[in-house]
Amino acid sequence: MINLVEFIEELSTQGVELWADGDRLRYRSPQHVLTQALSTSIKQNKAEILQLLRDRAEAPGTYPLSHGQQALWFVHQNAKDSAAYNIAVP
Repeated sequence: MINLVEFIEELSTQGVELWADGDRLRYRSPQHVLTQALSTSIKQNKAEILQLLRDRAEAPGTYPLSHGQQALWFVHQNAKDSAAYNIAVP
């Protein structure tokens, strides 16, 4: 059984791009990278790859700031030149 995450990561390191276009799986690669064996593996696992790509696309690209991060952002906005959080105080 093929591990799809590792397979897609390996394709990515070789310069192969995969994306979902509706119910179609699209790909782009540098010349001579996408061998017949890789192409066959992609076609055999098309449904699973599409589902994995859709699941990852639904994951948020950004996450809300924690309370500590919000506090640091607030301090930075109000005192951009301050080094208060960069200086150790004994």
